[in-house]
Amino acid sequence: MRTGRVSSLLAVLCLVSTCAAAQDSGAFVQGVGGIRLSSAPGLAGSFGAMVGGSLTPNIDAVGEFGRITDVMPPLLDTALSFAYPDFQMSAFYGVGGVRLITSPGHVRAYGETVAGFARLSSSLRETDSPIDAIVNTGLSFVNTTEPLAAAGGGVIFQTGPLVANVGYRFTRIFAGDTFAGLLTGGNLDISEVRMGIGIRF
Repeated sequence: MRTGRVSSLLAVLCLVSTCAAAQDSGAFVQGVGGIRLSSAPGLAGSFGAMVGGSLTPNIDAVGEFGRITDVMPPLLDTALSFAYPDFQMSAFYGVGGVRLITSPGHVRAYGETVAGFARLSSSLRETDSPIDAIVNTGLSFVNTTEPLAAAGGGVIFQTGPLVANVGYRFTRIFAGDTFAGLLTGGNLDISEVRMGIGIRF
C-alpha cells in the first residue's frame, strides 16, 4: 500500500518535471516557505522547493517538496507544550498539481490545488539524555506516510526572469486511522500564509 502511494507520487512529480522541461519559456523554480496562522507555543512554518511549467498561458503544472515543522492542532499543541514541551510532530511532503493564473502581466492572481503524500514524524526535540534517545527510537516505529490535499490562492509578481508570489494555502493530511490521528482526534489541518521567490525561464 505504502509502496503504491510513493510510486504514484513519483509518477506525478515526473509528469510535472516533464511538463516543465517541455515548456522552456514557461518553466520556473522557486524556494517557498510559509508561516502557520495559528500555532503554539510559538511560530511554526514550512519550507521547500517548487518546480513548474506552463501547460497553457493560464495553467501551470507544479510540483513541490518540503517540510512542515509543526502539524499538531493548535489547542493540542498548547496543551502538550506544558506537559511535554520537547514533543513535536512534523512532516516531509511531496505534492503535484495545477495552478490557474489570470492573463499575462507583471501582477497576476492565481488559484492552485495540489495533492500528494506526507511522511509524519513524531520526536522529542532534545536528545541529550539516553531516555530521550530511547523515546525517539520508539516514536520512529509509529511514523507513517499519509495522503494530503491542499488548495490556495494569491498573487504572483514578475519582472523579467524574477518571479515571486504571496498567498494562502489550506492543507489537510488524512491521518485519521494512524498514531497521529489517534493523538490528535482526526485529520491534520494546516492554514498558512505562503511566500515564494525564484526564476522563470
